[in-house]
Amino acid sequence: MQRGFDYLYILYFRVLTNMRSVRVVGHKRTYDNSTSLRGVTKSDFMIV
Repeated sequence: MQRGFDYLYILYFRVLTNMRSVRVVGHKRTYDNSTSLRGVTKSDFMIV
């Protein structure tokens, strides 16, 4: 049985960064905002 990302990570969150990305469509440049995705695993939690 192969397990995917939903088994490895407990929590996901996305952050809108201050960075902009550029791509070329045809002969025209388009600009978009970039996001960052972070997955939190069990080992990332603090154990008291």
